[in-house]
Amino acid sequence: MIAPDSEMPLTGHTDVTHAQVQKDDDIHIVGLENLMRLLKRLKKHGIRNPNSDELWDDVPQLTGRSISSEYVQGRNELSNLRRSLDEAKLCMAALNGIRGHLAQRIELLRGACIPIVLEDGIRTLPDEILSHIFEHGHDVSTGWEFTKCVSQVSRRFRQVSLRTPILWSRISSFYSDDQVLAFLSRSRGKGLEISAFQDCNLSEKSFANFLRPHLNRVVQLEIDDAETMEKLGLHNLPRLDDLQSQNYIDLSSWHLPSLCEIFATEVFDGPTSLHAHLTHVEFFFNGGVDLVSFSQAVNSMTSLRNLSVTLGDCAGDEPDDSEILRSRDLHTVPIETLEITIRQIASSIYAARLYDALGFLFPSTVEIDVDYLGDETPSDFLRNSAGDRFPYGSTIKNRRATDGSLGTTLQSRRWDQLGILPTLVAACDVVNSIHIEAPMGSLFGLHILARPVNINWVIFASLRHLELRYCDQLYSSNVRLLADNLIIGAIPGTGLQSLEILCCRSIPEKFLLGLSAKVGPKLKWKL
Repeated sequence: MIAPDSEMPLTGHTDVTHAQVQKDDDIHIVGLENLMRLLKRLKKHGIRNPNSDELWDDVPQLTGRSISSEYVQGRNELSNLRRSLDEAKLCMAALNGIRGHLAQRIELLRGACIPIVLEDGIRTLPDEILSHIFEHGHDVSTGWEFTKCVSQVSRRFRQVSLRTPILWSRISSFYSDDQVLAFLSRSRGKGLEISAFQDCNLSEKSFANFLRPHLNRVVQLEIDDAETMEKLGLHNLPRLDDLQSQNYIDLSSWHLPSLCEIFATEVFDGPTSLHAHLTHVEFFFNGGVDLVSFSQAVNSMTSLRNLSVTLGDCAGDEPDDSEILRSRDLHTVPIETLEITIRQIASSIYAARLYDALGFLFPSTVEIDVDYLGDETPSDFLRNSAGDRFPYGSTIKNRRATDGSLGTTLQSRRWDQLGILPTLVAACDVVNSIHIEAPMGSLFGLHILARPVNINWVIFASLRHLELRYCDQLYSSNVRLLADNLIIGAIPGTGLQSLEILCCRSIPEKFLLGLSAKVGPKLKWKL
C-alpha cells in the first residue's frame, strides 16, 4: 500500500519539483488580490451585464500603483468611475499574467504526456494496424530510409517490418549484393520500384542478374542510361507504369504495355502506341528544347490527362524558328491539369513557342509559374506567337515570384506595369476560378493608385472564385474595387461566390472586418 503524501520520503526528483513549485510561488502577479475579490463577487452574484454597478463597482481601497495612478497623483480622492476603471485594468492584468503561466504549464504537461501516450498507444496497438502505419509511412517517403529507421527501433518493430513486404520493394543499384537479394526476398511478390544508375557500372555488377527473374514485378523505374539497360536485357517490363529518365531515352525496342506515367528531361522516342497510352507526363527541360519535336510528341499522346512542363536555364540560347504545325484547333482537347514553369529565360520567344505547341489543350486546371526572367516585360511571357493571351482553362493558378537576377525596384516596376487579374480574365472567357500568388505584381497595374481606372467588368462574367495569396502590392482600394463590382454590384447570376485574401501584408484587418460586414461570408481572409 502506498503511504500518504505526508509520510512519503522525498527523493531527488521530488526535491527538484518542490523547488520549482516554491520558485513559481514567488512569482508576483499584479492585481491578483483584486481579481480574487472580483471572482468571489461573481461566484456569489453570477455573471451580469458590465453596467451592473452593484457587482462591478464594489471597489476596495487600492493599495498598489494603478495604470492611471500617475495621472491622478495629487488629487484628494478618486471618482468612483476612475476607481472602477483601475480595478478592471488590474483584474485584466492579473488574468493575462495567469493566462501566460497556464499556457507555459500546458505546454510543459503536453510535452511530458505525449511520449507516454505514444508509448502506451503503440504498445497496445495490434501488429496489423502497426503494419498499415508502416505502409503509409513508406508511401509518403522516398528511398529506403524510412524502412531502415522503423526496422531498427525495437525487436517488435523489426518483426512487424519484416512481415510488411512493401517496405522492401524499393531497390537501388547502389545496394550491395546482399541487400539486393534480401530486399527481393522480403518484398515477397510486391511491385518493385527500381533505381538503376550508370555510376554503379551496371554491366560489371550482379545487379542485372539478380533483377532479371523479377522484371515482371517492376512497376516503377528510374534510370539515367537506357542504352545499358537495354543491352543488359532489362527492357521487357510488362507491369511498368511509371518511368523516370534523367537523359535521352529511345523506347522503340522496349516492351512497356502498362506504361502510363513518364518523367523525362528530353523529348523521348518511342512507338505511337506507347505515346497513346500515356496519361501523366512530366518534362523538365534544362538548357533548351526542340519545341517542334516536343509538339509532335504531345500531339501523339491521345490519352493525356496531366501534363507538366518546366522550361529553364535558356539564358544564352535562341529557340529554333521552325514552324510548329497545328494538327488540332485551339482548346479542343480536354485534359485535367496543365502545369507550366518558366525559369531563367532570356527571350519570351521560348514561352510563346511553348504556348503554340500546347494551344490545342483545354485543361480544367492550368497552373503557370514564371520567375527569373530576362530584360523583357512580364506580359511578354503570357502570349503565344500570334500575340494571343495565355493561359486558358476553367481554373487558372498564376504564381509570379521575385526575380533574383534583377534589382527589387526594377523587377517590381516591371510587374506593376502588368495588371495581372484583367490580363488573366481577358485571356479566357470560361475561367471559373483564379488563384494568384504575386509578391511583386500589381493586381490592376500601378496606375490604379494614381487615378480611377476604367475596367470592363463584363469580362469577369464567368469568374466565381478569386484567391489572392502573398500579393504584397495588393491594397485596400483594390479589394474594395473587387467587392463593389463583383459582389455587391454584381448582376444577378454573376459575380464572385468567394473572395479570399491570404497573407497579403498591405491589407489591414480592420478594413477586412468592415468590408465583411457588407459582403458577408463570401469574403475570407488570413493575415
